[in-house]
Order: sequence, then C-alpha cells, then structure tokens
Amino acid sequence: MNRPRFSITLLSLAALLWLPPHAAAQAETNDELAKKCYKLGSELYSSSNYEDALELFKKSYGYSNRHALLYNMGRCHVASS
Repeated sequence: MNRPRFSITLLSLAALLWLPPHAAAQAETNDELAKKCYKLGSELYSSSNYEDALELFKKSYGYSNRHALLYNMGRCHVASS
C-alpha cells in the first residue's frame, strides 16, 4: 500500500471515530442548558412573570427543539394577554 494514501486513510478514520462522541457531548450540553432554561422559565411562569418565562422557553426550545415547549410559549402569550 502507498504510504501517503495509508496515512490519509488512517487520519480520516480517526476523525470519524472522534466526531460522534464529540457531537454527543455537545448535544448533552445543549440538553442540560435546555433543562435549566425550562426550569427557570417554569418558576417565572408560576410567579406570573410571563414575558421573562417566554424568553426562557424560547431559549430552551432553541437548545432542544422539543415541540412541547411551543405549548409553554403559547401559554405565556395567552396569560400575558
């Protein structure tokens, strides 16, 4: 086997093996941030601070893309009307 081609193949394989755990770590971090924003947003909603709760639910949705958060955002809009 040609030595440079082998090195490139080996480096490519190493990069592919490294990417999934890194991506998983990033997803875990986003999930943790989403949970923190959701928790604080829920506390603000309970204390009738709907505008700030809405902003935190939006941030949580941005981190997680969980559709259930759209319901919470809607509740904030209705409660603040």
